[in-house]
Amino acid sequence: MRKILIVDSEHEVCTLATIGFERWPGTQVVCAADSEQGKQLLAKTNFDLALIGGNLPGRSSFTLIEMAANQTIPALLLADHQISPVSFETFNFPALSKPFSVAEMLSAAELVIRERRENIRRVRQSAARLRASQEALDLKVEALRRPRKP
Repeated sequence: MRKILIVDSEHEVCTLATIGFERWPGTQVVCAADSEQGKQLLAKTNFDLALIGGNLPGRSSFTLIEMAANQTIPALLLADHQISPVSFETFNFPALSKPFSVAEMLSAAELVIRERRENIRRVRQSAARLRASQEALDLKVEALRRPRKP
């Protein structure tokens, strides 16, 4: 049986995904409404695919997709372009743009599962780029906060 994890704060996304994946016989969809539930599920279940909402608070989406990749679970971010299109595109995270149709979701899911190793490599590489960028930004902010010497 194929297991798919959906982590998204929008209940409609989970409903759409569940209905859509019913087209794949032998597929079980597990939904989580927030990053904490998603982390717990990733920690205890081996999924064949994780779809992670890009609108989770803070950097939770990026943490979850990296966690999935580190457990060799292929993953896609569900990118809400009203919230953070730059992060997905700039750092090259595998993403499916909202709104999406069931056909688009199934096609993207099939590709990600088929190209599992490439997806995991890309997620890890994207997460490393994001982390390096965040560290550089943190150093700049820290430098700006230091009192200047006269």
